[in-house]
Amino acid sequence: VHVSLKKENFLDNRDVDFVITGEGEIAFYNLIQALINHEEVGREAEGEKVTLDELPNINRQNWSGEEPAGFAGLVKPFFTLISSRFCLYNCSFCQPCSRIVFGGKERVRSPRHVIKEILELKAKYGLKSFFLVDDNVFQNRGWLMEFAGLYQANGIEAKFVLSGRSNNICANKDLLPLLKQIGLEYVIVGFESGSQKILNYLRKGTTVEQNYQAAELLHKEGIKIYADIMFGFTVETREDIRLTVKMVLAVKPDIFSPTTFTPYPGNDLSKEYFDKKMVLPTMGNPVRQANRPKIKNVKYLYINFILMKLQFRLAKGSVNKFRAVVRYSLIGCRIIKDYFLNYFLSFHV
Repeated sequence: VHVSLKKENFLDNRDVDFVITGEGEIAFYNLIQALINHEEVGREAEGEKVTLDELPNINRQNWSGEEPAGFAGLVKPFFTLISSRFCLYNCSFCQPCSRIVFGGKERVRSPRHVIKEILELKAKYGLKSFFLVDDNVFQNRGWLMEFAGLYQANGIEAKFVLSGRSNNICANKDLLPLLKQIGLEYVIVGFESGSQKILNYLRKGTTVEQNYQAAELLHKEGIKIYADIMFGFTVETREDIRLTVKMVLAVKPDIFSPTTFTPYPGNDLSKEYFDKKMVLPTMGNPVRQANRPKIKNVKYLYINFILMKLQFRLAKGSVNKFRAVVRYSLIGCRIIKDYFLNYFLSFHV
């Protein structure tokens, strides 16, 4: 995505031999073939959109295997698959990146095509669990219904992970019992915030009420929750943070994944902060973790303190509680160090 939105960052780097923007399967293949045949090629190539069902499945023969990291209850052999490109929604921390790279509408592999890959992975490698890494599987009800029916009809026995938004989970609540029955173990939910003001600021298109309802529906069916939560906005107040903490405690996630907003290139919210010169010099390589200051006028030390308390409450067992305290204490030290660096750098930028 980065290279498609800011290709000059890579073209200006002489350590980068070739740059491919857009969808790279065909362009990358053509580049490799040209190099093998000693043909002259340009340094820059533009990808082309593909019909997903026409792409061959990934050849995993030389892979060492994937790990179901963090997903308790999922066992190896574990695999990641993808069935679609493009999210229908307009969140300011993501769009217009998805539209620029993948176009203005969702493109999907047929459910039958995905089921065929799952069956091949089961036959060749003994697949026992997998993660369908699409941004939002629940946005396409028809696809999800057909996939669940084919999965059940083929007698596949494997636990799996899906991602979804709270509004889509609520809209498809009648499908949750079947999905749980056939193997749905986790849903990764982008709750983001427990403050309606922040959800509106992010153009999330969901409500706090839907966040609570989606969590209740998943718990009812025994489906585990991986909760994505985001802090770190200039408009965020302590009351907004308090409302988010309240929601997280009510949601009772099996996995809690907090972050502070990271200004990746190309999305509308990042553009706002870059245009206002609010991105801090020490941000360095953008990473989603809540482990450093990124934006001016954000209360990172306070957020870190709240996250330490929250992780302490959510952690199970004294060892994990101790680890949470140590981890966030170290992050707090890093934040203080970066604040000092930003203070001194501000005189030289």
